[in-house]
Amino acid sequence: MATTDWVLTLPALAKPRRPEALTDTRTLLLQLIESFGSNAVARLIDVKPATVTNWKQRKRSMDPRYARRVVDLHYVLSRAFQTFQPETAMRWLTSSDPFLDEQRPIDVLVLQGPSRLIAAIDAHEAGAYP
Repeated sequence: MATTDWVLTLPALAKPRRPEALTDTRTLLLQLIESFGSNAVARLIDVKPATVTNWKQRKRSMDPRYARRVVDLHYVLSRAFQTFQPETAMRWLTSSDPFLDEQRPIDVLVLQGPSRLIAAIDAHEAGAYP
């Protein structure tokens, strides 16, 4: 749920000192691996486990389409775990959701990206009814 008490009072922002720190998806990948293990992460982003290991060890760089998958998955799971208990979040990810026209969140993520999932999580959090 969006908060209404956050007011940005800065007229402008300075250039960041290290913008590449925000584009390095390895940190997010490592958090996913810590949470689920390398094999599960590989299945979730549809790559071979050896590929995840190579990214983790910096032996290969991550293709932009897989980097986007890591970012999107991390974002959705982070929000889901803030709203639901872990078991409920994982069940939600693979079950139909009324806020997603009875589609499975994982399928919507793959086909459309994270925005509808975040809206669904917000709706659940607010106690809305579809």
